[in-house]
Amino acid sequence: MLKAHGVKIVYLIFCLITSIATLVAQTNDSEKHTLNAMRIIGHELLLDAADSTSLVLPVLKQSNTYTIQFATEFQFLPKQLFETIDSVIKTTKIASRYIVEVEVCTNKEIIYSYEAGLSTVAEMIPCAFREPEKACYSVALTILETEVVAASDINKPYLSVQLWIPGIAVVIIAAVLVIALFRRMKQDEQVNTNGHEILIGVYKFDPINSVLLTQQGKVSFSAKESELLQLLNKNANATIEREVILKTVWGDDGDYIGRTLDVFISKLRKKLEANTNLKIVNIRGVGYKLVIA
Repeated sequence: MLKAHGVKIVYLIFCLITSIATLVAQTNDSEKHTLNAMRIIGHELLLDAADSTSLVLPVLKQSNTYTIQFATEFQFLPKQLFETIDSVIKTTKIASRYIVEVEVCTNKEIIYSYEAGLSTVAEMIPCAFREPEKACYSVALTILETEVVAASDINKPYLSVQLWIPGIAVVIIAAVLVIALFRRMKQDEQVNTNGHEILIGVYKFDPINSVLLTQQGKVSFSAKESELLQLLNKNANATIEREVILKTVWGDDGDYIGRTLDVFISKLRKKLEANTNLKIVNIRGVGYKLVIA
């Protein structure tokens, strides 16, 4: 039973690790997809400004805000800015609601901003036709809500937050199952012990696992030592003849030699020596008895 539980735990741990690895990979792919979308926005904004040669600098990310930087000055029309960004976002499906802020590079002043969603149209954008002067600008896009990926997009190399939330639930469930199985194993061990244990004096002996539970801790025995101890305990405080012990523990066809019993008695005494209320006494010329105080 313990072996079966062990196999289940190993399998669940494997599934847990696989799930985490998959989620990490999906998260990395999603992040790469979002950063790529930001660079596309930067490229399109430069094209709107009739600039096809200037560079879009590395995109900066802080929490859910992505800042697109440019290597040159440019001029923009708010209505066209909205339409360009809206088009890229709808195509790449990186957000369903977001905020756009245009910041002046020199003094970090935000000269234009708006909030938009999938249902927002250009006519709803403030100051749509007021064209700022040409200058060095950066565009910060803060994602407020992510886009829900359609069924036809599931096999694409990026996934939205909503798509991998169920995956997190699977990981949590797997972790709970692993913990539950560990607890079940301990319960099974307790049931097995309680269902078969016997008393040796004031101590409990588990014959299945050949373990004696004492005040000093657990004492383990070999199979023959366990049989011998149980026989002595069954006849506690009474002498058992050597021949009876040998026949009961080793059998008629046993390959024991003359001192085999003495050797095993010596082993038992050594393992029980810390427990002063258990003592194996040699009745010279007759046999042995277990004296329980």
